[in-house]
Amino acid sequence: MPPYLPFPRFLMEADLALATKLVYAVLLDRAQLSQANGWADNNGQIYIVFPIVEIANAIDRSPMTVKNALNELETAGLIERKRRGQSQPNRIFVKIPDGQDIVRLMDKKLSSRRTENYPFDGQKIVH
Repeated sequence: MPPYLPFPRFLMEADLALATKLVYAVLLDRAQLSQANGWADNNGQIYIVFPIVEIANAIDRSPMTVKNALNELETAGLIERKRRGQSQPNRIFVKIPDGQDIVRLMDKKLSSRRTENYPFDGQKIVH
């Protein structure tokens, strides 16, 4: 089999941009490498060091797209970034959501589907 990225199933239904999902998969893959190399902070949490330009090259997107994706992942609670100082890349802690977090990530998408699939006031669905 060719090399591949882990792509968690919850990402398929998560209310995130496609580029954001791809960045998360790349970060998750890199976190496995960090774990193998013993990159952990004082609390034992695995972190990665992955500059924005390198992430952009890995997914063939612009650095601005990666910055937006990282912001979206941080807002969604899927990563945490810790600044390390001037001209040093942030440490990124990739989080694995539990069941409730997965429901929250999918909530907007599911609620918009419900509205679309279940019309109000007895209206019929037109295909």
